[in-house]
Amino acid sequence: MPRLLLVLICLLAVVACAPQPMVRPAEVDREITRQVSDLIQSGEYARALDELQARLSGLDPAEKARLKLGAAEQFLAARRPMEARRLLADLKPDALDGNDGLRLTLARAELALLDRDTATARWLLEQIEAELPASLQARYQSLRQRLGQQPSEETANDAIEALTAVLAEESIDPELAFALLIDLPLPRLEELMRDPRQPRALRPWLDLAATARSALLDPERLPAALAEWEARHPQSGYPAAEAEEWLAAWRQLQLPPARVALILPSAESSLARPGRAVRDGVLSRWSRMPPDLRPELMFFYIDDDPDAAIDAWYAAREAGADQVVGPLQRPQVDRLVELGDASVPVLFLNHPEDARELARFPGLANSYALTPEEEAELVAVRALVEGHTRALVLGQRNDWGERVGEAFSEIFRAGDGDILRDMAYPIDQVDHSILLEVLLELDRSRERGNRLAETLDMPVEFEPTRRTDVDVIFLAARAGDARALTPQLKFFGAGDLAVMATSHALAGAPDPRRDQDLDGMLLPVAPWFLDEGQAATERRVATRRYESLDNPALSRLFALGVDAFDLLPWLERMREDPTLYLAGLTGRLRLTESGRIERDLPFVRIIDGQAVPQ
Repeated sequence: MPRLLLVLICLLAVVACAPQPMVRPAEVDREITRQVSDLIQSGEYARALDELQARLSGLDPAEKARLKLGAAEQFLAARRPMEARRLLADLKPDALDGNDGLRLTLARAELALLDRDTATARWLLEQIEAELPASLQARYQSLRQRLGQQPSEETANDAIEALTAVLAEESIDPELAFALLIDLPLPRLEELMRDPRQPRALRPWLDLAATARSALLDPERLPAALAEWEARHPQSGYPAAEAEEWLAAWRQLQLPPARVALILPSAESSLARPGRAVRDGVLSRWSRMPPDLRPELMFFYIDDDPDAAIDAWYAAREAGADQVVGPLQRPQVDRLVELGDASVPVLFLNHPEDARELARFPGLANSYALTPEEEAELVAVRALVEGHTRALVLGQRNDWGERVGEAFSEIFRAGDGDILRDMAYPIDQVDHSILLEVLLELDRSRERGNRLAETLDMPVEFEPTRRTDVDVIFLAARAGDARALTPQLKFFGAGDLAVMATSHALAGAPDPRRDQDLDGMLLPVAPWFLDEGQAATERRVATRRYESLDNPALSRLFALGVDAFDLLPWLERMREDPTLYLAGLTGRLRLTESGRIERDLPFVRIIDGQAVPQ
């Protein structure tokens, strides 16, 4: 008996020492969730965030992540993207259990939809389509339905309905018309203008919006376009100058992403100097923004290793970047494309080896570069437009010359032109007499004269003549070679032939003291290097501020940096409206369906060493 009593006493002691029942985590979750939900529903959004942060203290990471996700979903339901973005910024799928990782992706897709970033929303939903459980299908289908709606069509209908309602009671306020219509793509505006069902009184304002969209990002062309609109609608009472002023203010409010990460070559990279030129271009444009509107810039510097770009991209994502710009080297661009993760949009500063790869990430991966091949293609198109059908190609004997010559030839042949001969010259020579005689078939002419003299068995006086079956010569040459080759072509009787080249035939901006040997040449030139216009003014100012811009190659990259930054607020609109272009320092920039920035350039003819627009 005493032994049994002792056992009972021990058991009672163990029970007494056992820990008291604790509140289960699920109950804690419900309590916190209820409090945050009540505050959100009552409109106390800031207090809801503060309460959540206070209650998260002391919880383990998994509980914190789960509660943040739940609160973010409630903010999204209340159409409060700013608070939701703060909560989702540092959440990672691998920190969440079960289906919570899928809920996180759905939340980010919904946030993208609220931001009107349909490309990101579509990509995120496609990533999880195959693995969604039944419990999340309803939310997924709801987001897909919202994604499938045409925002531009809804916006158009809403705008027309609002303006029609105003017309029924009073005259239209021009600025109200602008505000309602300016976001519509130009093709949609033109369609509305052709629609006979639209009220006649509305047509001047549809025309105004269409006129503005046609030169929205072209400050030099816009004033003339608006003046023509005013002349078409004098009864509107709205001066073109006021319309231009309104548009300037509106453009200033179209901001780039809040946090922009630039991936650029480090000091150890072979492209260190080009990287600095791009950085300086970005900073020059960024510094001209009002301080309270500037995005946060984050710089990630990498060496030449292709994998370094991946490390930098992950670091940018972890730092909360909304947009990545870079890298510069094609192998690094290719590695990021192979990575296949578009959770942070990227503007590459080079084209991938296979440009079709960008189509895997519609709207999320775009590429912009200053390639000589693109310029050669423009030259080929211009040659065909001018009626040339038979060409000679003369290029540097190296990879650059071969690529530029092939780009010209491919487009020229596609337009039913013939490449009669394609020759390469050594870049370490100045005198190309022998090669030019072969290219122009002067050697064959001389042989014919010698045969005639032998046949007649008597001396014959004759002057060798060049071939007459050619109407254009394309030079795939850089500046020094172009200045040497052009006079030699004239010497051998080709002075009457059209000679065309890429902008690389000039060492930067045309200089009459240096470029008279290029007289007669037709070539595309970026606005940055022209003598007149806003771009030329900016170049002169920048050249005084940055000594390295005396180098034409670095000057081009500085302008690329400026244009890359200027593109950021407009990429989504360009994707929605293929007619929208940016009149940049490096040319007229337009986003193609494949995600590649296409560049158009003005053509000039060199006359007395100066560039004369053609």
